[in-house]
Amino acid sequence: MYRPLQADMPPAYKLYLELTEFNNLPCMAYVNRRLKYYATQLGGSQFKVDLAADFHFRYSIHVPWENKSTVMNYDHIKRFWIDSVGMTTFLAECYPFNNNESPVTDSSVGRIPETLKRTQCQGSDPCDIFARAVPPADFDDWLQDNLDHEPYYFAADNEQFTVKEALWQRGLSRFTLNLGDKISRVCNIPFILMPQLHSWFLDNVEIHFEPTNELIDLITNLGISRGARGLILYAWNSNKDNPSESEYSRGLTERGGTLRQQNVYQQEKTKKQTVIDLVNRVEKWEPYLMSFDNANRKAFTYQNQTEREQMIAGTFIRQLLTYPCISYAPDTIPDLDNIQLDAQNKTYLEATFFANPFDGGREKYFMLVNRRCSPFYNFTSADSIGGRRILAMKTNASALEGFNNWKLIDIESGRHIITFDKNDTCVIFTGDIMPGAAKLYKLAPVMQEGGTLVADEDCGGFEFECRGEVNNNGHDITIVPNTTILFANTTARIIMDGGSFHSGSSSESYPIYLNAKTGASWKGLKLGGCEEVELHQTYFNGVSPYPVDSTYAAELTDCSSINISNCTFSSLSTGKTGSLLIAYSSQGDPEGVYLSSNYFNLNTGSMPAISVIATGYDEVPLLMEWNEFESCSENSTLAILLSNVTGGAIKENNFTGYDKTGFMLGSSIDFYGNYIIGSDQSSVGIVQHSASNANLSASGEMFTGGFNSVTAEGQTAKCIQLNNSYLLIDEGYNIFRLEDSQTNNYHLEGTIPNDVGADPYPAENNCFQLGNGLLVKHNLRWIDETAINLDTVPSSCNSERPESFMVFNLDNGINDTVRYESGCSGGGESNVKLEIKITNMEKLQGWVNF
Repeated sequence: MYRPLQADMPPAYKLYLELTEFNNLPCMAYVNRRLKYYATQLGGSQFKVDLAADFHFRYSIHVPWENKSTVMNYDHIKRFWIDSVGMTTFLAECYPFNNNESPVTDSSVGRIPETLKRTQCQGSDPCDIFARAVPPADFDDWLQDNLDHEPYYFAADNEQFTVKEALWQRGLSRFTLNLGDKISRVCNIPFILMPQLHSWFLDNVEIHFEPTNELIDLITNLGISRGARGLILYAWNSNKDNPSESEYSRGLTERGGTLRQQNVYQQEKTKKQTVIDLVNRVEKWEPYLMSFDNANRKAFTYQNQTEREQMIAGTFIRQLLTYPCISYAPDTIPDLDNIQLDAQNKTYLEATFFANPFDGGREKYFMLVNRRCSPFYNFTSADSIGGRRILAMKTNASALEGFNNWKLIDIESGRHIITFDKNDTCVIFTGDIMPGAAKLYKLAPVMQEGGTLVADEDCGGFEFECRGEVNNNGHDITIVPNTTILFANTTARIIMDGGSFHSGSSSESYPIYLNAKTGASWKGLKLGGCEEVELHQTYFNGVSPYPVDSTYAAELTDCSSINISNCTFSSLSTGKTGSLLIAYSSQGDPEGVYLSSNYFNLNTGSMPAISVIATGYDEVPLLMEWNEFESCSENSTLAILLSNVTGGAIKENNFTGYDKTGFMLGSSIDFYGNYIIGSDQSSVGIVQHSASNANLSASGEMFTGGFNSVTAEGQTAKCIQLNNSYLLIDEGYNIFRLEDSQTNNYHLEGTIPNDVGADPYPAENNCFQLGNGLLVKHNLRWIDETAINLDTVPSSCNSERPESFMVFNLDNGINDTVRYESGCSGGGESNVKLEIKITNMEKLQGWVNF
C-alpha cells in the first residue's frame, strides 16, 4: 500500500481479494488472522500484513431480493465484514457509469453529453460507446440522479428482480460513498476507494460505459469529499481489442501496456494526462487531507434540500451560488449581478467541511466539488460552457468567530482568491471551477495569515499565530483583552497607515501578549498616520534584534493621539531592540502623547527604550509618568531620547541601571519627581544638547519640575551633562548624588549659552551629595568656556513634596496633577529663569483644559 511522504510508520502490505461473497467471510477471517500472526513473527509489531477485499453488492447475494436491506446496511456490514474478518481498511469499488443494454437505444439509461467529439459509432463497426448522447443540461440533471438515487437497487427490498435495473445500479455512488464515510468515521479505519476509469462489456451481466475525463475527476473528488484516504484507479489494463467480443474492456493502458492517449470520445485532453493531473492534485492536497480528523468531517450534497438546510445550520456557509461561467480578466471579480444564477435545487455542488487539525491555527478548511460534468469548450453558448461554473457564497458571521477579515486561499495553487468582511451580507466570489473538478479551500483570518484588511478588525480573546505582514489599509484594528498573538517569523507584523489601533483596555486588567513564536522573532508594530493609538496591558517580547530587522517593539509615526499604559517591553540580553519610537514629521499633528505605568526591561542594547523625535518643528505634548525603566548594571542602554520635542513633562518615573537616562536634542520638557539610579559604568542622568532645557524646578508657585533624585556612578559620571543647553534646577528641591569623587565625575558638567547671563548662576534649594557628604562638584562653563559661578545656597535635602495640587484634564480620560506651594520662594525667581521655564508651562496650558 502507498505510504505518504514523511510518514512516521512503515508501509502496510495487503493481500487483495475480490468477488467475495458472504459465505467466504469465515475463511477470510482465518486467513487475515494468520497473515497478522506471521507478520508479527517475522517483523515484529512494526511489520504489518493483512487482508483487503473489494466490497460490492455480492455481499448480499445470499439473501432473497425482498430482504436485501437487512444485510446491505452499516450495522450488518460493520459486524461481519469489518469486525468478524478484522479488516483494517474499508476498500470499496464505485462503478456508477453503467448502461442496461447494448447496442445503445433511445431508451438506454446510460448517458453522455452530446457535445463530445465522438458520441456514436459509425456504420457497421463494432461499437465501444455504451451510452446515449443527450444535451449537456439534460446530462448533468441525469448525472445527479444516477449518482444519488435512493434507494440503491441492491440495498432495497425488491420483490421483483429486474435485470435492467440491476445492470444500471442507479444510486451506487451515494450508497458506497456514504457507507465508506460512516465506516471510516465510526470505526476509525481508512476508506480506500476504487473509482471507475474503465469501460466493460459482458452482455446482460455488466455494462460500464467509459467515463469522460470530467467524470473521472468527479468520482474521485466525491470519494475524497466523503473521507477516502486512498485511491486505486480501476482499471489499469485493457482486455480484447474488438468491442464485438463477448467480453470487452478498456482501462488506462492499451493491450500492449502503453498508456492510452485518448478515450473513446476522443477528448482533447488525454486520459493519461487526466490521471497525471489527478495524482498531482491529490499529492498537493495530501498533507491536509491526511491530517483531517474523519470523525469531525461533514459532507453535504447541496442540491438536496435536507442536506442544504443541515449545512446552513451547522457550518459557516449560509448559501452557495453557481453561475454559468463567463470570460473575465484574471485577478478580477466578474459582475455577478448580470449573470443568470442557477436555482438552488440545480446548484450541483458537494460541500465538505474539515475540522482544523493544526495547533494554534484559526483557519477553516472546506472542499467544493462541481457535480456538473458537461465539458467546457468556450464561452460562446450555454452548451459550449457546459458545466463550468463561477462559485460564490454567503457566510454565517457568527460561525467565523474571533475575527472580521477573512481570506480565501486555494490549497492546490496557493492563490489568494479574495479577502472579505464576515459582516458583509453580499455575495462573496470564490473563483470558477471546471466540470467535475474540486477546490480545497483554506479560509483563514487575515490577522493570522497576513494580508490587507478590507474592514475594521476586532479580534482576540484567545491565542493565535500571526504568520505574515498585516496591512490595515486605513481601517481600525482592535485587539481585545485576554489575547496572545504569536508572531511566527520576521515577516510577521502589523502595519498601520491611517485608522486607529487599540490593544487592550484601560478599564480591564486582562493582558495581551505580543510574543515571538518559540525559536523565532518578529518585527514589532509599525503604526503610521493613526488618528488614535491605545496600548494597555500589552506585553511585548521577542522583537527581532537590531540591525537585522526592526529596532523597536512599536514604531509610531505621525499618530495624533497616543495613550500607552500598563504595558511591558522586554528584550533578551542579546536583543538590541528599543521599545517605542514616536516620530512626527511636518505632516504630523500631535494632540497628545501619554505614557503611563509601563515597564521597560532592556539589557545590553544600543537602542533607546523610548525615542520621541520631531522633524517638522512640531510641539509634542508629551506626558510620561509612573513608568518603570530597568536595565542591567553593565550596558550601553539609553532610556529616553528626545529630539526637537517641546512641551509636556516626564514625571514620577523610576529609572534603574541605564547608562544614560535622558538624552535631549533641541528639546524642552519638565522633569518632576523622577527617581534615577544610573549604571555603574560612568552613567549620566540627563544629557542636554543643542539648546535643550530640562526643567527641574518650579515655575512660580507651580512645581511643573523639581523633586527629582539623580544618582550617577563611575569615573566619568554626571548627574546632568550640558552642551550649549540650559540648566534649570533653581528652587527645584532635587537630589544629585555621586557615589564617590573621581577625577572626571561631576554633579553638573558642560556649557550653557551666554544669553542667560546670570552670575552667579542660580541653583538654590537642591541637594548635592558626594559619597557620604554634602558637596557640590561641577564643571559648568559658558559657551565661550568661561567658568560659571554656581549659587547653591541655601541648599535643601528635604524631598517632601507640596501637599496642594491642581488637576488638569488632558482629554481622553487622562488627567495631569501639578503640585504647588503658595508663597514659596520660587515665586521670586529671576526673569531670566522665568523666561525659559515659562515656555514649557505655556505648552502645557495649550494642551489642557482647566
